Amino acid sequence: MSSSSFARFNCQICLDWLSESSETSSLLCGHVFHAACISHLIPEDPRCPSCRIPIQVDQIRRSFFSCAAFDQSRLQDDLDLAYRTISHLESLVRELTEEIEGAEEEDEEYEPRTLDYEHNEEGSEEEAYSGEETIEIEAGGMIHRLPISTEIKLTVTRDGAVVKRVILDAFGTSRETETASEDLSQESTPRAEESGEGPSAAKKSREEYSSRASESSSSSFRTPRRKIAMRRVRSLHF
Repeated sequence: MSSSSFARFNCQICLDWLSESSETSSLLCGHVFHAACISHLIPEDPRCPSCRIPIQVDQIRRSFFSCAAFDQSRLQDDLDLAYRTISHLESLVRELTEEIEGAEEEDEEYEPRTLDYEHNEEGSEEEAYSGEETIEIEAGGMIHRLPISTEIKLTVTRDGAVVKRVILDAFGTSRETETASEDLSQESTPRAEESGEGPSAAKKSREEYSSRASESSSSSFRTPRRKIAMRRVRSLHF
């Protein structure tokens, strides 16, 4: 008989539980009873109370078992420990379930943002590709270097007070400079007086000076990288 069954069975004669303090006896058939119960029953009815097999008095054997492992109090303690363990595991399962649900909610919250980021990234890539195509097309001949030209206008008032120079570049921007014409009159008049040719010589001298001034101004705008072509130089008007 196993120890677990011994803890659960009772004496079939008195119907009391077999406990740690009980003195037990077993028969040849294997059934166990209280020693006092079976010793009083066999003289009256020499058969096993459970299976009815004939039994003689000399066939009764004392059984010695350590019943401490089958104490009901210890079993109850084991049951309580198992219950506490199960309760702790259930609480852990609940906590983990709550964490999983919270993570799923956060995932649903961040999913639209992730889609927006992916959409923006795709848009940026499309813009980058379109920009590359534009650069390739423009580099293929659509962009031409603009011709650089300069137009210089010289204006001198009749009294010779001010000389105005207007410089127009290829982009349509202009710069105006005003210089006193005293140098012009001082330079041209003495030459005319020295030559002795009068007003006509002075006029011719002014024209030569304006031509030299336009050439010097055009040469000032020439650089090694940008060769400026003079379109036209207007003469002095009086």
